[in-house]
Amino acid sequence: MGGWDIQGSGPVPTDKQFARRSRHMLQFIRKFSGSWFSKILFVFLIISFGIWGVGRVGTTVSDQAVARVGDTEITPQDVDRAFRQQMNRLRQTMGPELTAEQAKQMGLMRAALQDEIQRALIKQATHDFGLRVSEQAAAQKIAEMPVFKDKSGQFDPLLMRALLRQNQLTEEEIVGEVREDMARTEVTEALAAGIRVPQTLARDLVRYRGEQRGAETLFVADKAMPDPGTPDQAALEAFHKAQAVRYTAPEYRALTVVTLSTDAIAKTEEVSDDDLKKAYDARSKEFVKPERRDLDQVLVDTKEQADKVAQAAAGGKSLADAAKAAGVSMLPLANITKADLPAELQDIAFSLPQGKVSEPVKSGFGWHVVAVTKIVPGSTQTLDQVKAQLVEQVKAERATDQLYDLSNKLDDAISGGASLEEAAKKVDAAVTKIAAVDREGKDPAGKPVTGLAVPIAKVVQTAFGLASGDNSSTTEGERNKSYFAVRVDSVQAPALKPLDQVKDQVIADWKSSKRDEAAKAKAKDIADKLKAGATAEQVAKETGAVYTRQPPVGRTPPKDSPLTPELVDALFTLKPGEVTTGAAADGQMVVRLAALVPMPEPLLADRATVAAKQLRDGVAGDLYVQFLDALRQRYRITENRTLLQRLEHQE
Repeated sequence: MGGWDIQGSGPVPTDKQFARRSRHMLQFIRKFSGSWFSKILFVFLIISFGIWGVGRVGTTVSDQAVARVGDTEITPQDVDRAFRQQMNRLRQTMGPELTAEQAKQMGLMRAALQDEIQRALIKQATHDFGLRVSEQAAAQKIAEMPVFKDKSGQFDPLLMRALLRQNQLTEEEIVGEVREDMARTEVTEALAAGIRVPQTLARDLVRYRGEQRGAETLFVADKAMPDPGTPDQAALEAFHKAQAVRYTAPEYRALTVVTLSTDAIAKTEEVSDDDLKKAYDARSKEFVKPERRDLDQVLVDTKEQADKVAQAAAGGKSLADAAKAAGVSMLPLANITKADLPAELQDIAFSLPQGKVSEPVKSGFGWHVVAVTKIVPGSTQTLDQVKAQLVEQVKAERATDQLYDLSNKLDDAISGGASLEEAAKKVDAAVTKIAAVDREGKDPAGKPVTGLAVPIAKVVQTAFGLASGDNSSTTEGERNKSYFAVRVDSVQAPALKPLDQVKDQVIADWKSSKRDEAAKAKAKDIADKLKAGATAEQVAKETGAVYTRQPPVGRTPPKDSPLTPELVDALFTLKPGEVTTGAAADGQMVVRLAALVPMPEPLLADRATVAAKQLRDGVAGDLYVQFLDALRQRYRITENRTLLQRLEHQE
């Protein structure tokens, strides 16, 4: 039971442990899909937001559940189904080559769990609020879904059953999902019911965002300025002193770092043959690849229709031709297992030889006639075949189980007054000395510090918040993978590098600054001439500056625009004909406002309507976040981290 995390109310271990563990939070942002078509066919890729809360050992929840929300248990099957549905949706944007392992590395399994937790929160809340949706109302909602309508716009139950079968859903399941969604919609719509966005506000916002401005520019390149020559020693010393920040070495700190990691703990674990056998037996299903088949299927309402199709196929026609002759549709089922089929169809479909057509079979969906088009035999990996993989998994699980307890012991030892080295010995933690590191995690040579079992960025973030001689408490490095404690052994204050050490750089910077000063002076002279009434083309000929008539830009210029964001900001403060100057890439730019380009009225009206809806949705989203936070306070949430990690590691 040691894998359970409990979120919400309930006793906690200690104030210190509470403070440490309550920092470990993860927020996912949930977006509701706007159509039931996507919810049914690509079901429920919803980026959830959930908070990983305070953890302690659970004593009352079944080890067969991954999480529990109030009285609702979330099973491994629930999470796996949600994960695979999300992965299928993600494949539509990332491509079919996305593997389950890659999806898990992206955190999709945890996102799936958080999605199920959020669904359970809303479901429990709607139940407690007394919201009920009848089966008749759900059936009416389903009948109105465009995806289930034929070409004439009428609800087609055969089409519905075929699509449900393709997506591994039963009629009972979709009715339940629709009832749940309708109740959830009542809650979310109630939250947003009072939100009103004035159309004037939306129009003003769109008008502000949509305005564009055109400009005339004259560019003065730094490199076009005369060579300022070589500075004398006095000038170098003065520049070196004035620009000291450029030539100052950062603060460095010498650190002692104690680390605990699952990788290090796992290396010390011994896995006996008996342990391996038990682990193999417990996960035997993971090593079985079931037989898979491609089927052609005809699904009809009556036996007479099914007989007609089967008889035509028995006469030599393909199932597709037989279905066409009977005036019904034939749907392919690709790469399915026996368990994917209705119970009545399983034995027949998986005993049928390739190329053969079955007799009519009745199930809860109707009458089936199937033909086998492809067979991929199943296989079972033996213990010897998966031994290496299993050893690593068992070690990793044991290490994960030990990590938190060892981190607590390390923290207790440090709190009790032990030095980091003494505390490390008590838990067999690694001790690493870092001679010098800056705030960016780099050594004096500018190279990143490596060799730690925890991210160096987290170590320096903690270390640079300590005084010299102080050490931190035990801090999490990577979630469920590592912990560390750090001591600041000494501090080397920032120091100006001697001129002789950086002389070449100082000379180059001095010359660059002089050219920059000259370019700024020339840009000011050009701006003065424009303000006096000269044309931009005339000034360009006189000064050699590069004249350009810039296309209109919005408040956020495109990446390839020669106008910097700062120049664009300045441009939007000018009146027609007014001039400003500013730095550009490798030079200075003089800008004169040449044109105001308001958003066309028809486009403004259209976008104002969209903006009003976006503003309303944004406010509604904020209210929904607050609502979910309230539900998390109301309902106790528990998570079985060990079981979740097992799901993440299984293939």
